[in-house]
Amino acid sequence: MEEVKPDWLWQPVPNGFLIGKYEVTHEEYQVLIPEHQYPPEWARQPVTNLTEEEIQKFLEALSRVYPQLDIGLPTEKEWEYAAKGSGRNRYTWGSEFEKNKANVGTQKLMEVGLFPQSESWCGVSDLIGNVAEVCEIDTKTYTLKTEHHLVARGGSYQSDARDSRTTFRHFLWTPKRDDIGFRIVVRPKK
Repeated sequence: MEEVKPDWLWQPVPNGFLIGKYEVTHEEYQVLIPEHQYPPEWARQPVTNLTEEEIQKFLEALSRVYPQLDIGLPTEKEWEYAAKGSGRNRYTWGSEFEKNKANVGTQKLMEVGLFPQSESWCGVSDLIGNVAEVCEIDTKTYTLKTEHHLVARGGSYQSDARDSRTTFRHFLWTPKRDDIGFRIVVRPKK
């Protein structure tokens, strides 16, 4: 794991959990899933086009490296808290959309961390734009009945301002799309 940058792994959120500072990139994914192939220029871009099973395979591999930790996808509640804390902001930076603060509507996937001005209140980057992020549906917080158990949050390079709000939800049959990635969360082990 030496080749994986430490800032990828843990960004503390003052509510008892840690979250990936960035979405998981191709190079990080390949550290644990060596058969994953990608063009060299994609190394620092979020890994996309994964099935739910491929995401779970990565999470299980990372859990074997850190067996003392509870590693998984963020719930919607965790994701939203990392994005805006207890505030009411529509975006990580405030209530009004600002075109140059995130990779939204550019129609082009970019490397992680290129929009530091979009960092959330707790230092998490790229929650808005670049790729929408897979989260687990939190049935304790969100009461909407659905057959889905995964949802995408945060909008992507293909989204508009409305779909990039911290509260926007997109139910997923599958996360296997070129504008959907994921980040990890670490919770206290029970």
